[in-house]
Amino acid sequence: MKERCALIIVDVQNDFCEGGALAVDGGRQVARRIDELLQKSVGDYALIVATRDWHPAETSHFDTWPSHCVAGTFGAEFAEPLASTFEKRGVPIVSKGAEPDSDSYSGFSNEELERLLRADDLDTIEVCGLAFDFCVGQTALDAKRLFPDARTSVLRDLTASVAAESEADMEQELTAAGVAIVASV
Repeated sequence: MKERCALIIVDVQNDFCEGGALAVDGGRQVARRIDELLQKSVGDYALIVATRDWHPAETSHFDTWPSHCVAGTFGAEFAEPLASTFEKRGVPIVSKGAEPDSDSYSGFSNEELERLLRADDLDTIEVCGLAFDFCVGQTALDAKRLFPDARTSVLRDLTASVAAESEADMEQELTAAGVAIVASV
């Protein structure tokens, strides 16, 4: 039982899965594996929360990346089977990237995520989702910074990366910050 543990599921959205505007190889498999974890861990977590990119149609973020996860579009919806599981379990959703001049890689760019985590007396924070080398990593780094006494880890087998080079860089950055990179099982 993970009574004092939060699970943050980062940006497992259609645009980040195969066939999406900014697809990550293995994105759909990550969605299925996270859903399997949720099915097995009913009641194990004090808090499960999901983040999502929720961009306006025009944003400076699209100067760096192709247009993706535009608010209200199919691409911005959570990938199945997670979308159904989130709805059934009443998982809180934290939207990020809604400001036209913000990249908002970290889920903590929306203060709602920190507020949700502070409401529980947590000693462990686990992070998974898409993509390891950007939004997952930045969310885990912010979790460690904001909750320095909590054990913070990335569930590596429940993530996928954009590119090998940025993946290696993020692994180094996480390790240096004291974020553990572990398996979910």
